[in-house]
Amino acid sequence: MQKLYRIIAKSRHQQTPSIVQGETGTGKETVARAIHADGPFRDRPFLLVDCASPAPGALEKRAFGPTKTAAKTREVVYSASGGSVFFDEIGEMPLDIQGRLIRALQDREFHPQSNTKAVPVDVRIIASTSP
Repeated sequence: MQKLYRIIAKSRHQQTPSIVQGETGTGKETVARAIHADGPFRDRPFLLVDCASPAPGALEKRAFGPTKTAAKTREVVYSASGGSVFFDEIGEMPLDIQGRLIRALQDREFHPQSNTKAVPVDVRIIASTSP
């Protein structure tokens, strides 16, 4: 546990994406919450996106906004502005959505499905995966 706390302490002030790896039930979400709560983002939102369970299409709507009502529904990446988004079991995310997420992180902006105007991305990404 001491080693884990040291790793959390090192990553808490980083803006770069973090990955938490471990078997199911080992506390990956707890570690992600600790990284968020221990750093400068603690007063901002922490949002969880479960990549393993949503119905087809629901994950993309949750991450980037619905097709026709993006103006009415705040996207996860946008609503977590200044905070953290935890993508639980990111390896289960469809490849096309992974591509959009990578592009949003790289460009620090994304284009909601129903909008041609780019939305700035100011979030810390924490993801988990099982070996």
